[in-house]
Amino acid sequence: MKSLKYIILSVIAVALSTSCEKNYPVSFNPEDTFVSFEVSSASLEENATEAIRIPIILAGVPGGTSVTATVGVSTEGIAAPAVEGEDFRILNKEISFTDGYGTEYVEIVPIDNSTNDGNKSFILTIESVTPELSMESVQNTVTITLIDDEHPLAYLFGNWAFTGVDPTSDTMVSSSCVIGASGESVDEIAIDYGTPNPIYAKVEKVNGYTYIRFYPFQDLGVISGYTCRFCWAEVDMNSGMFGYDPTREVVAIYDEASQNIIFEEDGFGLFAFNGDSYYSFFELWLQGTVSLVRQ
Repeated sequence: MKSLKYIILSVIAVALSTSCEKNYPVSFNPEDTFVSFEVSSASLEENATEAIRIPIILAGVPGGTSVTATVGVSTEGIAAPAVEGEDFRILNKEISFTDGYGTEYVEIVPIDNSTNDGNKSFILTIESVTPELSMESVQNTVTITLIDDEHPLAYLFGNWAFTGVDPTSDTMVSSSCVIGASGESVDEIAIDYGTPNPIYAKVEKVNGYTYIRFYPFQDLGVISGYTCRFCWAEVDMNSGMFGYDPTREVVAIYDEASQNIIFEEDGFGLFAFNGDSYYSFFELWLQGTVSLVRQ
């Protein structure tokens, strides 16, 4: 979606240039004009001091009709809804495109509180467009999550990368993910790796150390017809021997000095299972010294 604006405007520019130089008709018709968000999701820290700017585009012809888009808020289907006026404010709900095309921004600011009430979300929607356009929006909504800064595990939230040795290539690899609240318990985190379900882990402090214990044999949803599971595994590439343990948890420690997460047990990944029978691995399979590195 990020490149949508540039693709559309490039096509328009080429069409206009071609029509001027070779006297061809313009291929982008005014009736093809539409309004759309550029992204489908975004996050905003509850204690952020600056507004988040959500890009909204008008795909049209330069010099075309002036268009105004009105945005609104919905919380339908949201388990932990954010309340407008209590959790956030939208600074501009009417977005005007006076040149007949281009990019503008919806600006949203959080309202900070001192309550540990967890992450909350809402859906920013394009409610109406004036004048009414015949073309539908490509992206009509944006789901926005407000990150609670009072959560006891907020220091772990953010963008991270799994880093370790891929046994299939024997090379160091890095794969991005996002850590957030689980929504189930204040002592759990959820790691979004792009699978249908997140990877869950329990966080506990013992003797001054912060342990992160990943639940064994987690069901991460169905991918390509197979159940994707996060589980402990080991491999000896020399002998070709591979093993996994559906009962064994993967344990890591949060290192305060480096602010990285270091895994105690080498060997884990995202694997495909047909029922309870191992089939193959998905994108993530790491061995050796493995870390979660903050990005």
